[in-house]
Amino acid sequence: DYDSLEEFDQIMAPILVVLWLFFSGILFINLFIAMMSNTFQAVYDNARDVAIMETASAIVSVEQGLRKSRLAQHRAEIQGESPLSQGYDDPDEQEYKLPNLRAEIMEEVTGHTSQLSLLK
Repeated sequence: DYDSLEEFDQIMAPILVVLWLFFSGILFINLFIAMMSNTFQAVYDNARDVAIMETASAIVSVEQGLRKSRLAQHRAEIQGESPLSQGYDDPDEQEYKLPNLRAEIMEEVTGHTSQLSLLK
């Protein structure tokens, strides 16, 4: 209660209230920035995953039109570490309402890989 604080000390009461407002404002701005940063990271990860999925889909489309000899050569050229194994995985990402596309993309790529292995 501000009135009782002012009765106790008329000089310190306004100083304490101003300090309280200042520090609480800084704290809330800091929390807002942290939430915006976390949301941006989740959206960025999902956008990157969609781009990877589109690239994988384009590769599968190209591979479906290749002869077996050219397909083997093409697969030898693109061997390497999967970009899906790298990146940022936030365990708290499930609390957002954004879809978790990483699992869907992995399932889709695995399905395409199994279809391509049948072509051999």
